[in-house]
Amino acid sequence: MKTEDRNKLLVVVIVVAAILGLFALGSFTGKATYTTSTTTKNCRMVTETFDEQVPYTVQEPYQDTEYYQAPLQYNVESWTYPEEFLDGFNVKQKATVTLRNTDTQDGWYTVTYTFKTVDNQYPSAKQEYLTVGETKTLTFVVDLSWGKDTVGTYSVTPSDVTKSRIVTRYRDVTQYRTETRTVTKEVCE
Repeated sequence: MKTEDRNKLLVVVIVVAAILGLFALGSFTGKATYTTSTTTKNCRMVTETFDEQVPYTVQEPYQDTEYYQAPLQYNVESWTYPEEFLDGFNVKQKATVTLRNTDTQDGWYTVTYTFKTVDNQYPSAKQEYLTVGETKTLTFVVDLSWGKDTVGTYSVTPSDVTKSRIVTRYRDVTQYRTETRTVTKEVCE
């Protein structure tokens, strides 16, 4: 085909396309026509139940060993007031304290006996190791002038030991329980 014929054909195609386009625009009235299909839905509300595991926390007791410091237990079985006696040419005062270990452990006890006169005090201390249930008498002696009125007092200082006891403690534990839940939803067929 020649170029000139081709150009004529192109002009004809363009003119036909323009006419068809105008025809399409002219026939449009601004109102749309829709075709709808109506289908009926069958819907209903349905309640469903289901089980769910729900966590919760409880306090669970358990036994534990607790360690603590405590003084040894003891009992003073007897004690005496100072008594004068001669030791050669020296006048001395003597007193005793009888101590028993009532604890469940062995340990050290410090016993201080103080001789008191009108014008002075004379403390004397002794330390003793006592096994469980053991009883010992400790004797205290001081040099004093003859005839001095003397009174005495004593004190016992037990050593501290580590003891233990069983105690109940509590810890948080997560457990689960089954709870039934319901849900309502629309189901359409």
